[in-house]
Formats: sequence, C-alpha cells, structure tokens
Amino acid sequence: MAQRQEDLRTLESSTLYRRYLDALRRHGDPRDEAPSPGHVIRRCNHCGMKAMFRLDLEGTWHECLHCGHLA
Repeated sequence: MAQRQEDLRTLESSTLYRRYLDALRRHGDPRDEAPSPGHVIRRCNHCGMKAMFRLDLEGTWHECLHCGHLA
C-alpha cells in the first residue's frame, strides 16, 4: 500500500502527467458525446479554450460557456 502511494505521488509530480491534465482542461475529454441541438463545440478566440457554445435566445450569437464571450 505504501508503494502505491509513493507511485501516485511520483505520478502527480511528473511533468508529463501535469501536461496531460492541462490538455484535458483545455481540450476536454475526447470521449465526450456530441452536443445537444443549439450547442456547438469550438475554440474560443477570447479565452483560448475548447469550449461548448450555446445559441442565444435570438438565435444569432453563440455564447462561450467557459468565459461568456459572444461569437
């Protein structure tokens, strides 16, 4: 059990593991399903994240659900 905890601490301090977690935050889980109608997934020019955008009530603009920027 102690060896497993040590392995976990080593993994968490690994640069490669941290880069993997950062990539998951930026790009999302690759297993995510397609968005529901009225939503699209794209990269936001304002915050730089790959995020889901929701169509506004008028149906003319998409809003980034991460930062709220309209596109």
